[in-house]
Amino acid sequence: MNLPRRSAFPPVNISRIKTGRLKGIRFSTLEAMCEALHCKPGDIIDWMDDEEYIAAFGSLPEA
Repeated sequence: MNLPRRSAFPPVNISRIKTGRLKGIRFSTLEAMCEALHCKPGDIIDWMDDEEYIAAFGSLPEA
């Protein structure tokens, strides 16, 4: 599946999601992603505390 093409979401932002570097997302973008993936926001968004984030991505994002 080509999510950027199906959701009009730029490939660079897909990369930021995969690497944990996305700082924010518009509801319209999230809606488009969910529509393209046939899912709900909770299926693709999760909250992590700092320790979990570091374990998953190596370090916290720069503020």
